[in-house]
Amino acid sequence: MPVETFKRVSTATAGLALTILLATVMEGAQQKPAAEEPTVDMQWAVKIPARDGVKLNATVFKPHGQKEPLPVIFTFTPYI
Repeated sequence: MPVETFKRVSTATAGLALTILLATVMEGAQQKPAAEEPTVDMQWAVKIPARDGVKLNATVFKPHGQKEPLPVIFTFTPYI
C-alpha cells in the first residue's frame, strides 16, 4: 500500500472515530436530567492530626448518604 493511500485511510479512519466519539458524548449529555441528586458528598478542610502534632488538611469524598465505615483510597500530593 503506498504511503499516500495509507495517510488518506488513516485520516479517514481518525475522522470517523472522532465523529462517533462526539456523537456518543453529545447523546449522553442530552440524556442527563437537569437536576440530579449528588452521588458524592465532599467534606472540605478536614483536619487530620499527625504524630508530630501537625494537622494535615484533607478533602474527604464519600458516597452520598454513606453512614457506616468503608475501605478508602488515600492519595497525597504537596500541591493544592
